[in-house]
Amino acid sequence: MRDDGMLPAVVREELSSIVKIIKQKLTTAVDTKNNLTKLGFASEKIGVGSAELAYRIPRAVIDNRYSTFLQDAEFFHSLVTTMSEIVLGTTPELELQGLSSSAFSIFLNIDPEVVAFTILAIERAMNGYKTILEIRVLRDQMKSRGVTEDALAPVEANIQPTIDDVFRTALLSTIKETSTSASKERKNELVNHGSILLRQLSEKMEEGYEVDARVGYSEEEIEDEAEKTKNDLYREIDKTIRKAIKNVRKHIGATKRLNVLEHSSSEGEVEGGSEDLDEE
Repeated sequence: MRDDGMLPAVVREELSSIVKIIKQKLTTAVDTKNNLTKLGFASEKIGVGSAELAYRIPRAVIDNRYSTFLQDAEFFHSLVTTMSEIVLGTTPELELQGLSSSAFSIFLNIDPEVVAFTILAIERAMNGYKTILEIRVLRDQMKSRGVTEDALAPVEANIQPTIDDVFRTALLSTIKETSTSASKERKNELVNHGSILLRQLSEKMEEGYEVDARVGYSEEEIEDEAEKTKNDLYREIDKTIRKAIKNVRKHIGATKRLNVLEHSSSEGEVEGGSEDLDEE
């Protein structure tokens, strides 16, 4: 101890104070980890090649109603089985990976290809939906500034597709990049149904529902070339999924603002420009 006049009792008091602060911080860290786990943000690793798709249902929206929860669970089941049949040609029995009561989250263990297909289809659907809303808001703002119908004709041409067409196009474009085992006739039925489900999902996500996903891969060095190739593929799929989910969340934030702006424009309330519509 340095000779600065500090008495042992003072030292003990300061040390006791430091230990107390450290214990408080450790307790807070543990509580935070436990709360995140309850909310569905578990840190457990999943097996290499396994994939998890999560659906989070906001308590505030369903108001703890059991019947509404069951309806949402059935909707999620319909979405996953439809996407599974598009990709795999069959509707396999879904394996429940886990449930979270705090955030009402459902976790399913399903095929990585199905997970990737589903997330990419959602991303493209939300991006297309956002684009249509952006054009509609721009049209309404231009009308409010006295732009003539003739001058607006090119803009009108770009919003001819309905919102339903946007979701169908998003699903079809994703199918083109995916090997599918469904027959031509059955695929058309699945696309029709899947487009409706994507539209419904977009509305739910604007209310606060969330979809999340991950694919398991090893971070260890793998010597076997074949296994390493497969692991690299799983890693790339997981990376693609995470990027797509991030984009989906950006699109949801934008569509919320755009829907408000479109409503305001229709009532003649919008005076500002549209330069900050996609500020993220």
